[in-house]
Amino acid sequence: MSNRFISFLWLLIFKFSYSQTINISLDYFNIFEYNNQVFVDITLSPGNTCNGIKLWRSTDSLNFTEVVYLDGVCGNSSSSTSYNLVDSSPILNSLNYYKVQYGSNILSDIYEILVLDFKETNFQIWPNPANDFTTINFKNPLAELYLLNFYNFSGEKLTTISTRKNNLLFDCKKYFSGVYLFTLSRANNNNFVSGKMIINHL
Repeated sequence: MSNRFISFLWLLIFKFSYSQTINISLDYFNIFEYNNQVFVDITLSPGNTCNGIKLWRSTDSLNFTEVVYLDGVCGNSSSSTSYNLVDSSPILNSLNYYKVQYGSNILSDIYEILVLDFKETNFQIWPNPANDFTTINFKNPLAELYLLNFYNFSGEKLTTISTRKNNLLFDCKKYFSGVYLFTLSRANNNNFVSGKMIINHL
């Protein structure tokens, strides 16, 4: 076998290997929460993803756990490919951090999302206890006017805040550390829900 033929074979092997390890990139990343599940939509550029696609989750952005694995997804060498990854058990009432592993062990940037469990109260406070600010989240799909009445533990009203959004950012720096009460209701409606807020200045 001639040296020229051997060189030709090595060239073919190199080209084949290179074609199987084309670097790919993450063209699109979207994350959202629905019914206490986290959905991650991604689009990968043309290339090799035969190592599979993994979705990793963390609650501190440092220590991650694999939550989704698509085995043997080899992508498309000529066009972009989209995938939908679902974390059916995110950590509720906490920030969840996600990253995607694809291609030859390429890791995406880290994305965060707050997953709240409203349960029967129809609202959620995060964080609680709070230091500087806290956010009161609630369901308001019709963008109705809501009122938040804020009281000290003796029942004295301290402030009223209104919004048509589905959350209220509350400034805790104006108040001393302690336990406070609040009511949340639609404007011109006597029905309300009540909750407790703890302010703890560090």
